[in-house]
This record gives sequence, C-alpha cells and structure tokens, in this order.
Amino acid sequence: MSANSKQVFDKLKTHRLYSLILTLTLIFFLHKGVMYALLGSFVPLLFVLVVSVMFIYKLNKSPKAFSRAIMVWSVILILWAGVRLLLSVVNQFVKPIPEGHVHAQLGLSGSLLSVVFLGFGIFLWRNRGRVFS
Repeated sequence: MSANSKQVFDKLKTHRLYSLILTLTLIFFLHKGVMYALLGSFVPLLFVLVVSVMFIYKLNKSPKAFSRAIMVWSVILILWAGVRLLLSVVNQFVKPIPEGHVHAQLGLSGSLLSVVFLGFGIFLWRNRGRVFS
C-alpha cells in the first residue's frame, strides 16, 4: 500500500459516515451492473468498472486526486437521481407508460430511491472538502 492510499484510507476511517455512503453507492451500482449484465446488457457494468478504475487510479495518486474522483462521482449521482426524478414526474403527469419495469423504476419506490441517492450525492459533494482537507 502506497503512502498516498494509506493517507486516504486513514481519512476515510475517521469519517465513517462519509465512507459508508461512498461504499453503499458504489456497491449499489455494482449490483445494478451485475444484474443488467445477467440480463444481457453490459453497459452498466462497464460503467461501474470504469468508475472503479478511476477511483483506484486516483487513490494511488494523492488524496486531492481522490477527492476530485469523489467530486465526479457525486456529480454523476446527482445527475442520475435528478434525471430519474424528472422522468418520474413526466411519467406521472403526461402519459404514463404501462410497462411494469418502467413503472417500478419511476413509481413511488423508484422516486424514493432517487431522492435518497440525490441526498447521498449532495452529501458526498458538500463534505469532500472536510474529509480530504
């Protein structure tokens, strides 16, 4: 383990809530990627692998570079959740799509999941400076 990665892990150990939220978001998208890969779509899994490689590469560079990787990840989370919420509102008030998968993704449970991940993305964005200062 390099000195830079040890320094990042030490900072993440002291901020347990931050590291828990970061880990949960990454595991969630890894799970989604595997599930979609089992259905035949490898794009989500490829996306998660690219993000993971970005984190590993930045981890070995410096804590500041790792902080920038978290900034990118938090922006991706905010955009993903925002688009899902927007689609949910459009699906609710325009012409609803009757397909079960779309309804599950954009229904009440999907909207709640989007709100949670929007909160996670904002939390990661706002507190990265405090964690990696």
